[in-house]
Formats: sequence, structure tokens, C-alpha cells
Amino acid sequence: MASFSRPTEITHSDSLLQLDYEGFTVWLDCARRGAVKFRYNAQHDTGSAKRYDQFFLDPQVPAACQQTNTQAYGHNYDRGHLVPANHLDASASAIKATNTLTNKFCCVSREIVVFGKLLRSTSTA
Repeated sequence: MASFSRPTEITHSDSLLQLDYEGFTVWLDCARRGAVKFRYNAQHDTGSAKRYDQFFLDPQVPAACQQTNTQAYGHNYDRGHLVPANHLDASASAIKATNTLTNKFCCVSREIVVFGKLLRSTSTA
């Protein structure tokens, strides 16, 4: 289980949870066990904190609102970051928080490549 230097701030609104992590916010739909919205401000990349290679359940978020496990999906499905880890690598705590399963989405493996290219093109514009 992951531990963070800063606790996740959680705001409840109907079946949605607003999760305020260091550097980004995710809105989680408990009925869907996944994110429906996210927000962060892209900045100049000035950090070099190491990216974690494991995904974590957030111990402060109710288990009924999160994905059921941390294992890979398989069958040509993959996990993608909503908020990219590299965009928050100026802080070891923030980059670790990007690996919570609350900041992941399931997609066909190719979609991650397309989504990543889209993010890079909009953050450099």
C-alpha cells in the first residue's frame, strides 16, 4: 500500500469524490470505480524525480470507489495516466501520487500513445 507525505484531501458530492493530490485533482465516480474528470496546470519541466514502476490503491479513498486491484489488465488493454507522471516530477510526493489507481484509465494500448502525443502537443503550444 502506498504512503504519501501529504494526505489526500477528499471532498464528497453525491457519488463523486474530489481527490486533491499534490499538484493535481481527480474527480472519482464511485459507481464506475474510476475517474470522470481531472485537472492540473502544466508547467515547465524542471524536475527529475524518479517515476515509480508500481501502481497503488489510495489507502484514504474508499475501496468501493477504486479499481479492484493493481494488476495489469492484459488482453491488449493498458493503463494510462490521466495526469502524466513526468509533468509532476519536480516533487517526489507528487510523482508518486500520479501512480495511484485513481489517476489511471483503462484503454486499448494504442490509445495511450495517441493520448500522450495529444498532451505533448497541447503543453508545448
